[in-house]
Amino acid sequence: MKPEFHEFFLFQIGGRELGLRMHAVEEVLLESPVTPIPGTAEFVKGLSAVRGKIMSVIDGGRRLGIPGSKGGHFLICQVRGNQTAVIIERAVEAGSFCVEKVSDKEFAEILSEYRLNERLFAVAWKIFSRNSESEPWAPTNRIFLEIAPDQFVSDQMASQLMRA
Repeated sequence: MKPEFHEFFLFQIGGRELGLRMHAVEEVLLESPVTPIPGTAEFVKGLSAVRGKIMSVIDGGRRLGIPGSKGGHFLICQVRGNQTAVIIERAVEAGSFCVEKVSDKEFAEILSEYRLNERLFAVAWKIFSRNSESEPWAPTNRIFLEIAPDQFVSDQMASQLMRA
């Protein structure tokens, strides 16, 4: 495979580096109070007023099956056509990255090692960097999992949240 450039927003949940395509991300804010919604999945924290708009809040760690998530920030993104606040630990960086997909085998091994649900992740990427424009791009030790944003909320969950 050959490195290519893509725009990502990188963040952490449970100490793991994850990414979303920039077009799905609106902003990151400090976590604010959440009102629970009875009868929803355990990863749905409830509803919160964010900049005057009521939106659903999803615990990113619980939804993705990543233990040890502490929260602290809302990642506001588009999920199934709606603004949704996803609880994350912290933002890492955003921008255009030189990346290369890891092999299907390595992707499967990462998911298996951390016991993550493969349908919630699109792919794993290896990040490349260089010290100056005259140097070639070289792989780093950083690999992140790209989240499939439309999988955060199932069709059933979406209908429950819309009724709330």
